[in-house]
Amino acid sequence: MQEPLLRDIIRLAFDNVQAYLMFRNAFPDADLELSFIKDSILAAARAHRPDAGPICERLDDDRFYMSQIIPLVSCCITLTITTLKWIIAT
Repeated sequence: MQEPLLRDIIRLAFDNVQAYLMFRNAFPDADLELSFIKDSILAAARAHRPDAGPICERLDDDRFYMSQIIPLVSCCITLTITTLKWIIAT
């Protein structure tokens, strides 16, 4: 079960990714996608400081922990890109 703070961080990371896709790069390549997912997660965690201090440190230092969080946020990208393609097509 996720702690409420971690849940809020992941939710904010979704918002960060969606904003990036809508306003900066709607169809990123895989390397860029991974990079801005990580940046979005870290930015979301930093936005919740000082309460999220230990989470920020763990995200920065523990690659395995970050690798477990990334898939939770990356599903948002697939949905947003699909929606953007649909909007462009109509």
